[in-house]
Amino acid sequence: MKTCMLTSDTRLFASIQRYFHFVAGEDVVHLPVPSLSRGLDPLPAFGCIAEAIERLLAEVDCPVAVLVDPCVPSHQRDHPIQLIQSMSAMAPISYNEPAGALVSMLILAFPEILWVFWSDSPTKGFWPGERRFDRLRAWQTIALSSERDGAAGLQTLRETLALGPVSLFDPTGLRAYLLSKKPEAPGRRPFAAALDEEEPYAYFHGYLSYKLGYLAYVVTTEEMATRLFASKGSGNDFEFTFQDIYLAFPDHVSSEPQSDLKKRFGDAQWPGLYNVRRHFFVTVGHRHSAAHRANVAFMNDLKAQGRARRIFKPSAGIFDVLKETGLLKEYWRYLKNRIRKTKPGTEKSVGHSAPGRLLVVAERLISRAERILDRAQTVQECIRGATLALDALALLRYQTPTTALEAIALRHQLEVKAECMFYGVAYNIDVKARLREIDMETRAVARWFHRSVRKPSLLNAQMSVVTDIARIFRHFGQFDEEQACLRRLRDLNRQWYFLQHPWWNFFRPVRWYVEKLVGSFKLFAVMIIVWPVLFGVLSKLLQAVYTDSVTQGWRLWSHVVHAYMSFFGLQPVEFPVNPAAKALMLVLVLVGFLHLGIFIAHLYTLITRR
Repeated sequence: MKTCMLTSDTRLFASIQRYFHFVAGEDVVHLPVPSLSRGLDPLPAFGCIAEAIERLLAEVDCPVAVLVDPCVPSHQRDHPIQLIQSMSAMAPISYNEPAGALVSMLILAFPEILWVFWSDSPTKGFWPGERRFDRLRAWQTIALSSERDGAAGLQTLRETLALGPVSLFDPTGLRAYLLSKKPEAPGRRPFAAALDEEEPYAYFHGYLSYKLGYLAYVVTTEEMATRLFASKGSGNDFEFTFQDIYLAFPDHVSSEPQSDLKKRFGDAQWPGLYNVRRHFFVTVGHRHSAAHRANVAFMNDLKAQGRARRIFKPSAGIFDVLKETGLLKEYWRYLKNRIRKTKPGTEKSVGHSAPGRLLVVAERLISRAERILDRAQTVQECIRGATLALDALALLRYQTPTTALEAIALRHQLEVKAECMFYGVAYNIDVKARLREIDMETRAVARWFHRSVRKPSLLNAQMSVVTDIARIFRHFGQFDEEQACLRRLRDLNRQWYFLQHPWWNFFRPVRWYVEKLVGSFKLFAVMIIVWPVLFGVLSKLLQAVYTDSVTQGWRLWSHVVHAYMSFFGLQPVEFPVNPAAKALMLVLVLVGFLHLGIFIAHLYTLITRR
């Protein structure tokens, strides 16, 4: 993990640099803090520091931690130093505490960085006294009330950094705390953890937890798992965990395997796991383990208590995992509740757009997510980009429509790219649920448009997002998923066309019918059976006369057979004599020709399938 220091005090930085170089042989990167402009506006300083951090992140290929000096210089003579005395001064839209606003904006703009606060006051005084801040006190604060405390604090910092903590999913609740200072911002729920030695799975399940509104730990080492669950009461704050049954952490030094669940939950290892409310055990399903029978019995005991489910690798994407774990309904409730709270005109919906500083942070997150989308080569990179877009949308709260739609589009593209790049997430990805989510979120944004442009803007937004994810499915050869997106696009295009050309509404049922058949070969096969039968029955009921029907005395079966031959041959076998027969044959041939075109479209689709 690369360590940086955010400070304007060059002597203080030099001291920290010497300590790290002497003790650990590491170099600390200096992030200088420019003076706050006159009027104590933090935005110029934010832009300068953010650019420096982005350059640093582009150069290093490892997690980054930033040690924050609470003293921020300013141009005001009467207040040359703006001091962050406690976390109560931290809020991104605070106009009374510019130093706290500056650091808050940086924390929200770079969620993947571990921010550690340097405090002259005792650690407990820096944070509010509630128990929920215990993790922030333990993980992200160094007290320097004395020289002895300073040395101990730096040593604790080095030990914490050695764990390689992943702050992307806000495990300590720092970003949730900063947003809670904005009354209408949505809060986050208790903790979740993803235990897996494979980083793609750990990040994937951590992101699912974060998407559901939980503060999520990513645990890829035995030391981190011990830090979290070594004591019996340590799991009380956790709502659920994702756990690989056959764990093999790289820092495990014992010859004893880690796949025995009973021992894993026991007092000798991680007893805190037993206090977690729910567990989702991830496995490929093999039985080649001495602990297999004991694991099945242990999981069955937890299942009987409603506390465990087993899911198998490979899964079929984000929504498939949510469905298998029983979390999908919970997610829909969470999303609906979040959308309801941002409805225009409600008490919690303040103003016509997101506050200016939060908009600046959201735009920074979106620009970073765009760059990640272009160059991402791993699941972890895609998940990081999706998290940035998710955080941007949380800041905007759907209130700044154009920027919010950009965040929605980016997040779905990055999620889909992660699903396609992840070899553990294979074919038959659940596109139906994703299209439903896109519909819900774009409708939430469209509420902020004027009524006269609301419907066209909604359709345009949905078409753009669905087109983007269809391109990604096509790039990765996910044929069925691409076709599902194309069916949705045809439906949206039809709505758009008749919205712009209302005088053609009489043609809407025909276009709807054609698009449904083009999108489903099964429905097409059913209809080419149904149509000739229908015309055969009508021919009999209307007493249609053909050249051979009088002499032969046609019954119902003869009319149906004649309809089939005319439907597929595109011309009547026997020439119609009376007006009823002529009208029926004319319509039947036209319908048959229409279905021939649909059949050719299906053939073309199959031929071009990758």
